[in-house]
Amino acid sequence: MAYVLLKNCRLIDETGEISSGEDLLIQDGVIAGRGKSLAPLEGETGEILDCGRLFVSPGLTILHAHSPMHILRGIAEDVNVDDWFNKEIWPYESKILEEDIYWGAKLCCAEMLDHGVTAFADHYFHGEQIAKAAKESGIRADIAGTVFAFDGNPEPEMRPVEALMEQYRDDPLVKIRFGPHSPYICSPEVLRTLVEAAREKGGGIHLHVSETERQVAESREKHGKTPFQVVAEAGGFTVPCIVAHGLWIEEGDLPLLGKDTYIALCPKTYMKLGAGRGPIWESWRKVNLCIGTDGAASSNSVDPLEQARLFALLGKLTDQAEDLVKSYNAMKNSSDPPGGLAGDDAGTSGAELRLRQPHPWGSRGPLLLGPGYPPDRPTLRPSGGDPLQCGQPEHPPRDGGRGVLQAGRDPGLRYRPHPGKRRPVRQGDYHSGQRCQQAALLSCLLFLLAKEEKEAKRRTAKVFARRMGSKSQCFTPVGCFSS
Repeated sequence: MAYVLLKNCRLIDETGEISSGEDLLIQDGVIAGRGKSLAPLEGETGEILDCGRLFVSPGLTILHAHSPMHILRGIAEDVNVDDWFNKEIWPYESKILEEDIYWGAKLCCAEMLDHGVTAFADHYFHGEQIAKAAKESGIRADIAGTVFAFDGNPEPEMRPVEALMEQYRDDPLVKIRFGPHSPYICSPEVLRTLVEAAREKGGGIHLHVSETERQVAESREKHGKTPFQVVAEAGGFTVPCIVAHGLWIEEGDLPLLGKDTYIALCPKTYMKLGAGRGPIWESWRKVNLCIGTDGAASSNSVDPLEQARLFALLGKLTDQAEDLVKSYNAMKNSSDPPGGLAGDDAGTSGAELRLRQPHPWGSRGPLLLGPGYPPDRPTLRPSGGDPLQCGQPEHPPRDGGRGVLQAGRDPGLRYRPHPGKRRPVRQGDYHSGQRCQQAALLSCLLFLLAKEEKEAKRRTAKVFARRMGSKSQCFTPVGCFSS
């Protein structure tokens, strides 16, 4: 029986309490013991790590992401939300190939793991490519296959999602659900069809609701209801539901939410795109609030602690900073996923991710090792560190790449750059077990290595130029953040 023994830890539990000098014993991928002076059974083989300078915490969860859009980082900067969608992102996105989706998701998984994320909920098309990338990376994924149904018929887009549901029905890492884009793209009839299909399949839905003030106004004009009311009438909150954003939720919307409804907030995206400070800051205590990142195209990073910190600071901006518990809850909720994301032992109805027995761990579960910086810092590595600049020289990566996830490296990419100095990524930096295609991954890494957003945009255009030609729209994004 293989084991890993973490000695002399500073454990951060689910309540935020820190206990020092404890040992944690992991056997065959589950936490088998916690206490003082633990030792493995005689005759067992394994590894002992001295964690005297480290904090050990549950892994973090991102509840709303668009992981394949990692390859679009920096392509649309300093534009309003209408132009961001209609002139920049959607024209490129409409020509993305399945291979692009795979490599975008693979790179995003690597960066999420580097930020201590061990589970994420994604919303995109070609979910089979995202599932493949997640499985290879060893990260948990709840993938919503996007359904637009522009013509009012969702069946053609539902079939591949249903096939994925069957393929991954008993998978320990990947779960599949339906992803109607939003109540402003999908008609009420389409929403009802998807909700009933989710109920029949024993799954859930994941959709965008009330992202902007304009969406709420246009929904009232078209349906005489708020977006939340439209989703509720379709039965959307009677099945497990992830609401992306919900920034402009109203007081009258709150009673509509079900116990398995989770709202994923992405504050950095709202700041970047000028979406405003919606009513969610007055209602956050009344909902199941979690953290999303929305993807690197809009947030430029996939760090949930950064998003949680911004949520707390934006709340303090108008609340005179008197509510200190907001910071704690914002960080706590970044590690509280709905059922399934935390592992099969966490149940299926919104159980929180906790340090408990038994529990998966490492690259497949909740343990994160961070350097011994003050725990109230907004990150578990040196602040301001670039994703490729956070290797800890005193804790070099271990061969094998599995098990406990350490700050500064992950199972898929191995790097240890000299602090403060950039260097090219070399072939030896890759863990052979991942069988990464060097040329394709290096192409993706250009987006991480770019020093300026302008440079990132230039490289993006070059990557897509061969098959995209001119940046003309292939279809009109009906109702996409425009009047």
